[in-house]
Amino acid sequence: NELTLFSVIQLAWACVLSVRSGLRDVVYGATVSGRSAEVPGVESMVGLFINSLPVRASLDPEASVEDAARALQAAFREDDLHGHLALGELRKHCAPGHQGRLFDSLL
Repeated sequence: NELTLFSVIQLAWACVLSVRSGLRDVVYGATVSGRSAEVPGVESMVGLFINSLPVRASLDPEASVEDAARALQAAFREDDLHGHLALGELRKHCAPGHQGRLFDSLL
């Protein structure tokens, strides 16, 4: 898979949050399209279907930048499958076991 610019930007943001918080496991929000093919009748619906998807980044200091960005991209693609769900439901799929608030920043 081709590494996307968005994945590199997400990794940069995750690193900023990690440095600022002192944590290697950080969660932030990313805006996604909520027009998933799994939603019945979505092709005929009118309106803005964006959602804020929690993105969990577990940063490994031993990983290369490319490997870290690819891992984040793969995790985001998996989580994006749930982008049409309500935020409360997303917590179960995208950031299980994460304590406290779901996310404090949005990318």
